[in-house]
Amino acid sequence: MRRYLRRKETPPEIIDAALARLDRLDFVNDHSFAEFWIGTREQFSPRGARALKNELRMKGVDREVVNELVDDEQDGERALRAGRKKAMLLVNIPDMDYATFRNRLGSFLQRRGFGYEVTTRTVRALWKELGSAEEED
Repeated sequence: MRRYLRRKETPPEIIDAALARLDRLDFVNDHSFAEFWIGTREQFSPRGARALKNELRMKGVDREVVNELVDDEQDGERALRAGRKKAMLLVNIPDMDYATFRNRLGSFLQRRGFGYEVTTRTVRALWKELGSAEEED
């Protein structure tokens, strides 16, 4: 908020007064904002812990708050949620083989901030899950 107001050439005393008032009203709260951001990402566009941490730090959230709220242990679940929709599109492409599926889905997940190990496990799991679903049809 401070950086934004400085870019707009707002006088420092007005910036301080505005931030003090926003703080009193609890409108500037890193913890609340980070929880909101993470919840929104989880629901609409899941990201890996690395990407979430980076996004929150770029938004100016304190590093301690970010580390407290973003749990690396949930990356496997996040990757499955993020990859499932994309994987369903990929398996419906005619003549889709595992190598192409792995490359496309793996790249997608890595762009979303998931690490190599999580990406590899997720690609295998989704290939098995969707491959067996196709055989049932």
